Amino acid sequence: MKVAGLSIEDSKIRAFFASKSLGKVKPIGTDEIALPSEPGERNGALVEALGKWKASFGIEGVVIGLGLNHFSQTSVELPLQSRDDIAQALYFELEKRLPLEPDQYSFAFHTIQTTPEGTKNLVLAIRKDKLKWIANCLRETGLRLIGVRCTAIEAANDALSGANISGGVLVHQWEGGYHILGFKGSTPEFIEVAASAEEAARHIEGLMQTYGRTVYAAGNVDHVGLDRFIPRYVAVDIPARVTISALKGARVDMDFVPPEFAVPKKDYYPQTIVALCTACVVIFIATTILADIKDYRALTWVHDRTSEIKTSTRELIAMNREVESNVERLDFLYEFRNKKKLKIDILSELSDVLPKDAWLTSLSADENGKVEIGGFARRAADIIGPIEGSDLFENVEFASPVTVSAGLERFSLKMQVEGQ
Repeated sequence: MKVAGLSIEDSKIRAFFASKSLGKVKPIGTDEIALPSEPGERNGALVEALGKWKASFGIEGVVIGLGLNHFSQTSVELPLQSRDDIAQALYFELEKRLPLEPDQYSFAFHTIQTTPEGTKNLVLAIRKDKLKWIANCLRETGLRLIGVRCTAIEAANDALSGANISGGVLVHQWEGGYHILGFKGSTPEFIEVAASAEEAARHIEGLMQTYGRTVYAAGNVDHVGLDRFIPRYVAVDIPARVTISALKGARVDMDFVPPEFAVPKKDYYPQTIVALCTACVVIFIATTILADIKDYRALTWVHDRTSEIKTSTRELIAMNREVESNVERLDFLYEFRNKKKLKIDILSELSDVLPKDAWLTSLSADENGKVEIGGFARRAADIIGPIEGSDLFENVEFASPVTVSAGLERFSLKMQVEGQ
């Protein structure tokens, strides 16, 4: 599916075009058009642009991004934690907070804090009549309204996706002024609009007391009045972000499409049921026929194989007896070889670990890994340490007292091969 993401400002529309396939969003182009101030002319300009983009890029749906000045916002605390319960309760809660009936708004919320007592929720609402001209333009061009997003929220989503924001203040400049968001952790808790850089600076200073001293600047933020904060700049592309958020979801996922404005999806349920029933009947008949053919072939094959097996059974029995005899011989040879190899390993390890001034006069090892050695060294005590440090031996101790002969100490040791 090919989609256009539009950031609609007072004097222009910026567009981002992308296609979604197998869960991946691939950019295919961008564009920008001037937007007249007169409502009638705005409709014509948007319809013309949508028709052009539909022909050029093959778009099927549109995601709309609108500034925070189009939305009402509030913070609502509820003794609820389930999203479904919160959504139902908000309808009645907004009756007290909105100037018009909640039915005249499309609203969405984001839970910014959860406690055992309930939740604190950031709620944004937009009047449906502000979306009518957009919905009418889409109907004229046959395009679907896939999503309506708040550009302030999408600026936060874009910044969060590309920067490690963990508390602070985010300022995003747009044509109508500045969006200013307060973050705790990586969750926006507070949003407000400033018409000028001076007003934005005052809001930022106030929010810094609550959300920390770090200031993030999203997109092309005007330096005038804000340079004293030394902001950290993060890249933000609103048309691209509204598209990606609508197609793949976002950390703060708030969509404001009224159900009555969305193009209804075609109901393929009846056709699907008929197709599945027909397929079941065909599969049942084909399965019965194929099962009969398979059984016939299987019986023929079994009959032929039975004859072959009868003639070769005696040969197989004789071969089996011969194999068993050979296995017994191999087991004997392996056991003999392993016994010899153990003694070779013992002698090789002793040659590596014993001091150069020591030599052996006797060595014995039994099948259980018990080893005894005897010999001479300048100091018999120096023999114990190297042998104990070997990975091959354990339980090393003197088998008899050390004696001295011709200036050398005669020793006798016993030990155990590990794992034996």
